[in-house]
Amino acid sequence: EFRRVLFRSLIPDSVVHEIDTVRFLTNSPIVAVEVKHLKRNSKNFPQLNEPILAFLETESGVVADVEMNVSVGFGYQVKTEAVFESGIVEIGRTSGTTIWSDGKYFGNEHVTFKTRFKEAFENELQRWVNAAKNGTIDGPSAWDGYLAAATCEAGSQAIATGTRVEVAYAPKPAF
Repeated sequence: EFRRVLFRSLIPDSVVHEIDTVRFLTNSPIVAVEVKHLKRNSKNFPQLNEPILAFLETESGVVADVEMNVSVGFGYQVKTEAVFESGIVEIGRTSGTTIWSDGKYFGNEHVTFKTRFKEAFENELQRWVNAAKNGTIDGPSAWDGYLAAATCEAGSQAIATGTRVEVAYAPKPAF
């Protein structure tokens, strides 16, 4: 049971952030998830079969691929690359110093999400506090959370079964 829980947690613990990003960038709900297993990382827990490659298919026809390797062993890196008809954009590279010397380059990488996203977490919390103080709402809604949770459930089924799983959503209620 522990193996199954650890294995399935890759989706709701890690890939959930890319689920939010893909839906935000495409302005389209995710309709299906498929997960492929890549060559197993020998550095990970014996119960964890990763890295994985998750395919997120949106209602608008976009297919996003998410590479997830939590046991990579060098640090904590998150980046997004979007390929469009007329160009490519990449976001999320770690800021900081990179040194090029003697045909090599060197840089620092975060080793945890706590340092990688410290400023973003603080800004998000401050915006929430400011909105609560003003009696307003700022940021994602409960519906956004529901859409991510429903997609995570499909993703967890996909990782467990090795099949493409369609996302089941309830109709959106009137808020």
